[in-house]
Amino acid sequence: MGRCFAEKVIYPVKQKEINISLNRLYLLNKFGQDKYFTDYPQGDYSYLDISFDKMIKTCSHELAHYIQFVKHRRSSCESDLVLNNGNYDKGLVEEHKEFTREIYQLVKNSEDYSEWETKWKQII
Repeated sequence: MGRCFAEKVIYPVKQKEINISLNRLYLLNKFGQDKYFTDYPQGDYSYLDISFDKMIKTCSHELAHYIQFVKHRRSSCESDLVLNNGNYDKGLVEEHKEFTREIYQLVKNSEDYSEWETKWKQII
């Protein structure tokens, strides 16, 4: 529920600008929601997790892409295999998983995590 992508080249140094975006569904969390419910024509219901913790996991995932863009000038994760977009690289996928795990643990184990979660719930 996020995206990290190289957008444009900054001249004269020919440096790419990397953008990270998050799905606006996370804003529904600000209204007390931690799930975004969807329905299917068959009448079954499912939902997307939009909790604070899921947002942190998404941020960690997107930051892992950023690190790979800086390190390798490209990035790959499991969704590339699912999307069959030609970008899947098993080595990069494993590295991406590790980066994502490490970033998430750094944030989650931070002594400020609970305070951030509380502040997030109080915004609005």
